Amino acid sequence: MRDIHKAGRYKVLVAAETDVLSDEEESALEDYVEEGGFLVVTHSIGRMYPDFTYRHSLAMEETLKVRYEGVFYFGYVFVDLGDAYREYWEGLPEAVVFGDFSTAFTRERTEPRLGELVRARPLDGAKVLGWGRLGRSAYGYEYTLGRSTPAPDSKLNMAAITLGGRGLGKTLYYSVRLGAHYSRLGHPDYAELLLRPLKKEAPPPEAWSDAPDTVQTEFFRKGDTVGAHLVNLTFNERILSTITGPSKQSLPAYHPSYNVHPPRVLVPVGPFKVRLPNTSGERLNVYDAVTGKSLDYVSDGDGVLVNIRTLGEYMVILAEPRS
Repeated sequence: MRDIHKAGRYKVLVAAETDVLSDEEESALEDYVEEGGFLVVTHSIGRMYPDFTYRHSLAMEETLKVRYEGVFYFGYVFVDLGDAYREYWEGLPEAVVFGDFSTAFTRERTEPRLGELVRARPLDGAKVLGWGRLGRSAYGYEYTLGRSTPAPDSKLNMAAITLGGRGLGKTLYYSVRLGAHYSRLGHPDYAELLLRPLKKEAPPPEAWSDAPDTVQTEFFRKGDTVGAHLVNLTFNERILSTITGPSKQSLPAYHPSYNVHPPRVLVPVGPFKVRLPNTSGERLNVYDAVTGKSLDYVSDGDGVLVNIRTLGEYMVILAEPRS
């Protein structure tokens, strides 16, 4: 938050479960939205002040367009995408599950706090993109010891995903622990749940890459300069299994249960193409900012196609007007 005064240079800010927030920081985020920014927040933003005393509400409620009414605790909950399914999430399950089985499995079958849903009552001006839905039971029964997901059941009168805002800007609020689920399980449905409305409400540059999924590609633009960060995550080893805690059932049954092979060799990737927009319409210098070497490219309408012969560990592509 020490750099919050720089927020205006960014189109989107993501405050993922920022529980601790001062009044000054709350005011700065509200100003960011007021001036046209797009703020994405999850779960219990601003529940505590910096001295760890509770607000007994969420921060920025009038901006998020939701009223905090406590937290709903259950083994599993669902986000019902409902009316916004075709608008934002075509191809995803219409009810996305939140929750997971406990790996410790000592007193509870489900992981504590993962299946939480903030009781968020929408206010005037809110556009609810997804509603909370109850699981048919606290856990499923198909597998051993109830380690499966239950079926979805009744729809709750609790907003799970809400589009709000104030002034020139917008907010996107998720009342579930979206980041915690993606970090734990890596399931693409959780990534798409965030990315789809984000790309629609705050479109990224017209850029793409046909590199394999193991190449992390992030695009950026500053003035007339556009670019891409490329990180190669293609290694020679894979995680076979990892420890499941005190449970005596090691799943999968490798021996020993903690059987993780760390990366040892990075595997070069290529060839592939990266497409960057030409924001200036001028002739460009296209080069790797790490090595300074020029890169081959061809014009592609209002953009350029950059040919990447081989990607080692890391590359920063820049395309800027020729001076």
